[in-house]
Parts: sequence; structure tokens; C-alpha cells
Amino acid sequence: MKDSKVDNIGKNMQQKASDFERLSDDKMRQLFGVKYQAVLFYNFDAKKWNAEKFIEKPMLGVLNNIDAANSLKANIEQCPEFKNLEVAALVFMPIASEKYPGFGGFLSNPSFCMRQYSFNGQAAVATIVVRDLNSGKILPVSPFWIGAGKSMTRYGLAQSVVQSFVKNLLKSDAIKRDFVAINTR
Repeated sequence: MKDSKVDNIGKNMQQKASDFERLSDDKMRQLFGVKYQAVLFYNFDAKKWNAEKFIEKPMLGVLNNIDAANSLKANIEQCPEFKNLEVAALVFMPIASEKYPGFGGFLSNPSFCMRQYSFNGQAAVATIVVRDLNSGKILPVSPFWIGAGKSMTRYGLAQSVVQSFVKNLLKSDAIKRDFVAINTR
């Protein structure tokens, strides 16, 4: 009797693993459409960034950015709303500075900005890609993006946006709660 219970648990785990949708570049293209060309994301399944540059500028401190992404994932997944969810990707997108809502402010369906110059430099928004652990499926992305950072130069933004966003988000329980809420609806 005991062995059949163990066998059933093993079969259930194999079934869940076969239903597990891995995050791929094709899936990201499907989720983000035309915005895909402008996004920088950390894929937690592949354990890597999709690019070595953000807004055509090299990212320094890549290992620190990976540590920051993993810290954000672990922190968010401790929230009660994430009981049956997990973060599959952390995503950043450049926007025109004049559209920047401020850190922690939200924009619905923002447009990306790849212009070399805009009114006050360059800014970025962020979102996450979420997986339902019960079904194993990647969920549709929220239309709301959070203000992640702003800099007077594109180079400055590329160097600071990931670590700065994570540090500031984890400092503010209220902003983190709002960010979690818009990504779990």
C-alpha cells in the first residue's frame, strides 16, 4: 500500500513537470508583441539576461544584476498572493522621460522609446512574467508597468536601473504590495 502511494506521488510530479511551460524567447515575443524588441529581461528558467545591452548601452555589474533579480523573485514569492504563482521573468522597458510616472507610479500599456534623446534623458518601467504553479502555464502579462528608474543619460540608466529598481521596491512595502497586486489579478 505504501509503495503505491509513493508511485502515485511520483506520477503526479511527472505529470506536473510535463505541463510546466518553460519561458522561451518565442513565449516572450508572444507576450510582449512589438515591445519585445525593446525589453531587457531576466529569464529565471534559463538563468540569464536576454541581452548584454540595454538601450544600446552595455550593462556593467551583470552578476550584481542577477543577484538583484533573484532577490526580487524570492521576496515577491513570499507574498501570500504568490502562494500558487512564481516569477518567471523580470522585465524592463525604456520609455520617454516625459512619460515617466515616477518611481512606483504605474502606466497602462506604455510605449517603448528607443530615441537617443528625449526631453530629460531616458527612463524605464518594469513588470514581471508570472507562472501559475497549479497549471504550469505562463500567465498573460499585466497591462500595468511600474516606474523603475530615470537618468539624465542612457548610459546611466543602463548601469543603474536593475539594482536601483530592486533596492527601492524592496524598501517600500506599499509599492511592493501594489506591484504584486497588479501582477496577480
